[in-house]
Amino acid sequence: MRKRIALYAVVWLLAWCVGWGGFYLLMARNINYVTRPDLTALYFSVATLALVFLSGDLLLTRHALLKVSWLLFPGLAFAAALAVYVSFPLLLSPPWPLIVKNPDMFFLQFNLRYLISKVFDISFQQMLVLFLLLLLRRGGLSVKGTCCICCILFSAPHVFLLDRNGIVMGGYFLAFSLVAGLLFPYVILRFRQGLAYTFSLHLSFYVFTGALCWLRPSVLS
Repeated sequence: MRKRIALYAVVWLLAWCVGWGGFYLLMARNINYVTRPDLTALYFSVATLALVFLSGDLLLTRHALLKVSWLLFPGLAFAAALAVYVSFPLLLSPPWPLIVKNPDMFFLQFNLRYLISKVFDISFQQMLVLFLLLLLRRGGLSVKGTCCICCILFSAPHVFLLDRNGIVMGGYFLAFSLVAGLLFPYVILRFRQGLAYTFSLHLSFYVFTGALCWLRPSVLS
């Protein structure tokens, strides 16, 4: 059992490094959510399917993972996001200073290409989270312990945003990564449709943040 858990831990770490490392290599070649949403969606689709395959028997405990009824909340979240992405550019001016200052924050542009390709990115992230949670629970860690581990792992990559995007924007994402570290494990492990809920929250976070920046650009400047 310990050897299997250790193997899964290595697989998860490699999946995280290879998954994000590969995407950053694509971005270095100007392949991203906006310039090539098709390739971005394909990349994250393949990465998600590979993760499902590599997760082995861990996902057997979530045999109802792909129930069609679970698509209700993500579907509603996407519909709301679509409405915001269509209406805001028609009614408001883009926060150009923020967009220029944070060129890597594609959600600020309210570009439909980003919205569609981001769905596949979030799917990959959510599967990484699910894999990690099932791994930690298989290892006997409590829900509280799992939340603590997730807080550390979720927030660590966002620390670099403090330097890259500034204290305000970076601090905003760092703070919400800690919130996600506490909230996502609890929701996914405690509710049957927890993964659907967290996917919806994850997508809605980017839409809310983008809307906030369009309505009050000074808040995150």
